[in-house]
Amino acid sequence: MVLALIIGDFNIPHRAVDVPAAFRKLLVPGKIHVVLCTGNLTMADTAEWLRSIAPEAYFVKGELDTVAHPLSRTIAIGDLRVGLVHGHALVPIDDTETLAIAARQLDVDVLVTGATGAVDCFELEGKLFVNPGSVTGTGGTAARPATAAADAMAPSFVLLDVQGAKVDVYVYQLVNGEVKIIKLGYAKPGVAAADGAAGAAPPADAAAGEGGAAATVGAA
Repeated sequence: MVLALIIGDFNIPHRAVDVPAAFRKLLVPGKIHVVLCTGNLTMADTAEWLRSIAPEAYFVKGELDTVAHPLSRTIAIGDLRVGLVHGHALVPIDDTETLAIAARQLDVDVLVTGATGAVDCFELEGKLFVNPGSVTGTGGTAARPATAAADAMAPSFVLLDVQGAKVDVYVYQLVNGEVKIIKLGYAKPGVAAADGAAGAAPPADAAAGEGGAAATVGAA
């Protein structure tokens, strides 16, 4: 089992002062194995904080970043190839076909993007697409997608519990001061679906939250 933190679009200090305290309380060393950051860190100490959480951390460059991170990268996690891009260069930025093309070009099973500021997880063409939204809830490169629910723009991050070619996806959102958790499942084509048994505990304890199974978060 590999626990991966998907996080990005901090926009500190341009649009936010800090990561919400409720999230910092959850994201502590010793639980997470790898961090995938979608960019727009904007401050070096934010990157150092992420590196302190997990033994491995990977970054891509957002349009607000000055550090020379790559624009895209591919990481092997379990039996999956995971692509990581910020997404500000994708046009249209929140279009599912654009994302599908990017996933095919990178030849990945999972594509992680940011830029929109809206959390969004869905499956298309046998691939998993994950946008963790903005961890500070400060939006992204694009205007809010017209199809995004109001809660999709709340501060958010995603945890992937990777077991071989199966993934349990946990979406964490801070809504009205309360951490809410939604669980989804994905399995690489040809592999039995990930176990989505009701009542399964999320991999990081929330001080206050509610879980539930869902097919998508945000718009597909």
